[in-house]
Amino acid sequence: MLVVVAMAASWLLVGAPRALAANGKVLILDTTLDTGAAFNEVNAAASDGRGADVVTATQWGAMTSADFAKYDAIVFADNSCANDDATILAAPLANLSTWAGAVTGNVIVHTFDSTDHGASSGTIGANARAFTTQGIGFAVAQAGKTGLYLSSSCYDGTAWLSLLDGISNGWSRTTPNANIEHVVGSTPALAASTDASLSNWGQSTHNLLETWPTDFTVYAIATNTSAAPAAADDQGGTDAQTVIDGPYTAPDGVKGAPVILIRGADTSPSHILLQPATQTHEVGGTATLTATVKLQDGTPAGAGIAVTFTATAGPNVGKTTTAVTDADGVATISYSSAKAGTDTWEASFVDTLEVTEVSNQVTVVWTAPAPAPAPVPAPAAVVVPPRFTG
Repeated sequence: MLVVVAMAASWLLVGAPRALAANGKVLILDTTLDTGAAFNEVNAAASDGRGADVVTATQWGAMTSADFAKYDAIVFADNSCANDDATILAAPLANLSTWAGAVTGNVIVHTFDSTDHGASSGTIGANARAFTTQGIGFAVAQAGKTGLYLSSSCYDGTAWLSLLDGISNGWSRTTPNANIEHVVGSTPALAASTDASLSNWGQSTHNLLETWPTDFTVYAIATNTSAAPAAADDQGGTDAQTVIDGPYTAPDGVKGAPVILIRGADTSPSHILLQPATQTHEVGGTATLTATVKLQDGTPAGAGIAVTFTATAGPNVGKTTTAVTDADGVATISYSSAKAGTDTWEASFVDTLEVTEVSNQVTVVWTAPAPAPAPVPAPAAVVVPPRFTG
């Protein structure tokens, strides 16, 4: 009883969105939320140290762009593999231009019904709950900005794609279920997601992306699907598996269909992430670049992997430096510049498939030292003529 009361309190339906002090909170549309689940996106937000305001469709429709921008993220949750997305998403589709402009932070789109699977016992449920928490963590990662988290929740319609077109245009999908997923990208908030943790949920994903906007990075792909797809909300066995041959070829050469896409800070399309995204120093100062490497299955690479850092543009174009990863799969270099300008850097390594994977690009801005102030001349001596007395 105490648990039910506590969860009900955390799912407070706000009565006056415009009066909310939403700092440190996410906003969830109630039609997308499974309020009866033992673990849902409200709990995931709490695990990341944030509260959640759950609003009705009417309350959503009364909100302004400024209201939406108060939140750390807007969340379209998994309503236990609900199918009728046109009805569930009617409110945000009706005022798409109002809330979409508020989304300036990280965006994650995935086709897992993770709340539904999160009700499972054992490893499957634990992995589904962990991924939900990590996804919310990615959406809220940019301080002072409003992110977006969207689960396609087994939707058998295309209204959710129209929702995404309001953020960035160019989405389409096909509907086979998939059970084997492969992590191909990198970002800190999702670092704990691996091939093993995202696969074999008894149909992990229920939509496969065919096209997507170029400003999104593919983080994970489905590589195997059922020969005869089950119903959209079926949580049964894996059935016979067949290989998914595209439409995406990852930097490690593996082909499949995207099931997790991300946009925002500190993201890489490969198993190597270069940070920080940008830094600024005076000429003669020191810049430090850090590369984090993962193995093919998404786990940390460990020690002994050679990473090549290359300046591809700027005053130090052509500069190349090599470092070796430590026990955490991290390699670091430092360098200085004698010239002002902006360097662009990338890092690369040879993976276990003998494929050279290249990271995201980062920039280092070198500024000329401020000119020394001109010397102030000493005041001229005042000569007092002698006085003559007669």
